Amino acid sequence: MDIVNLPTIPLPQFTGNIHVPAAREGVADDAKVSDAALLESRVLHYAEDDKVPRSDLAKAARYKAAIVAQSLVVTGGAMAAAPAWFQQYNANFEQFRTELNQKVDQHHQEFVQLRQDFTQLRQEFVQHRQEFVQHRQEFVQHRQEFVQHRQEFLQHRTEFQQFRTRATNDMAKISKRQALTHRQVALANNRKAGVEGFEEVPFPNGTYPSETLVNDAVLTPLTSVDVVTHLGRGQSRKYFACYFPGVAIPGELDDCYEPILRAIGCRVFEDRTPPVED
Repeated sequence: MDIVNLPTIPLPQFTGNIHVPAAREGVADDAKVSDAALLESRVLHYAEDDKVPRSDLAKAARYKAAIVAQSLVVTGGAMAAAPAWFQQYNANFEQFRTELNQKVDQHHQEFVQLRQDFTQLRQEFVQHRQEFVQHRQEFVQHRQEFVQHRQEFLQHRTEFQQFRTRATNDMAKISKRQALTHRQVALANNRKAGVEGFEEVPFPNGTYPSETLVNDAVLTPLTSVDVVTHLGRGQSRKYFACYFPGVAIPGELDDCYEPILRAIGCRVFEDRTPPVED
């Protein structure tokens, strides 16, 4: 081969940002071999850190191989004539490059998988965040509805209490009117009864003796003069106090009987003067 006509091997055009040695004209010599080896080592370092693509590493390796092959032609040697240390270095480098490519492929696959996992996690996070925002909005809405329902409930409860109070007052008034009407009827009937067969006469406030307790027992029904004159001190004082509110209770028990009989309409005492209020 005519060494003079050997072409100049151009420097590779890398994709990544790699510092390349200055271009040397002419055939491959020791300087070009050294530059090619350093360039491949630099690109190998970048590729190991994932700073450049694998295609740049392949370009650097092919460039060095082309320079080395051309230098062997220039020196008139062959691969077999290369020094033993160079052959061993070249074999070790090829093994290293193979292992490196395998590791790069493995790390690249792991990186791709991690990136996919991260993308999936990010999508799930965004979805959970959207669901959280939605649940929070629903919670705020339910809370507002609860506050509104509670206000309506309080309003209805107030209205119900007012209605119940009015109804209670109305029922009390009706009951009192009924009791007072019954009082007049009972008094009229008792005036005709003589000394027995008396009806229950409500108190002036509309309550009935049968609804009044003395020592945890209701008052004795006043059905005759004899029943009245046999009342105990406690019941006679209670009858007197209820039929004549505001009037001083007599100290003697016998002084209570006549006013009580007059209060229930007994004719024997209807013409006598009732007790005077203090």
